[in-house]
Amino acid sequence: MSLITGETQVGVFVKTASHQVIEVLGAAGLDFAVIDAEHAPFDRNALDVMLLAGRASRLALLVRVADASGQGISSALDMGAAGVVVPHVHSAAHAREIVANAKFRSGRRGVSPSPRYAGYGSLGMAKALEAGDATAVVCQIEDREGLSSVEEIAKVPGVSALFIGRADLAHALSSAHVSDPLVVDASLRIIEAARQAGKAAAIFLPDSTEKAFFEARGASMFIIGSDQSILRSGVSALKGY
Repeated sequence: MSLITGETQVGVFVKTASHQVIEVLGAAGLDFAVIDAEHAPFDRNALDVMLLAGRASRLALLVRVADASGQGISSALDMGAAGVVVPHVHSAAHAREIVANAKFRSGRRGVSPSPRYAGYGSLGMAKALEAGDATAVVCQIEDREGLSSVEEIAKVPGVSALFIGRADLAHALSSAHVSDPLVVDASLRIIEAARQAGKAAAIFLPDSTEKAFFEARGASMFIIGSDQSILRSGVSALKGY
């Protein structure tokens, strides 16, 4: 099943190395989750167990990789990630490089039929290549260079979605807050670039307050909060503040 459908989907960031967290989120009925290997401390063993838990709980998991290297991307995909989120994509050439690292037939991802994504050798080569090439490539747009090239990035074959990195965009645009009109306009430009290219647009929101606004303008993938923020807000509710 493809994660990038164009229909509204809701997920969260996962920043805690725990397969139980994945199981709980899967049982709660989320559409997907993003393991944040860019900003949280995940090693390959932790990712492997969490991606296994995602398979077991039928929760689609993306991995936000620390960088765009072929090794980091292929490792996450070999372990069974539904796709990768790549930070700081700054040009169409950069996006093409990322896609090449993530794809077999149109790229240079190393082929092995033995990892989890290929059913540990049970799929056969043709079906393994098909399964591998069906994974999502999400380009995160979060700086001036990426914003200035966003229309070209969106058109790159193999790019599945654009993810709006509002916090970094605010910093890059010298804005004090993500609600600054400059950041809002930049976010809407990214959504429109994705829409015009027939790709999905994803955005992180701290809570669901702004979901209707961005959904009405074409965003379809919403990463709302994280396991950490959900835990913190739950404790705050218990304590009454």
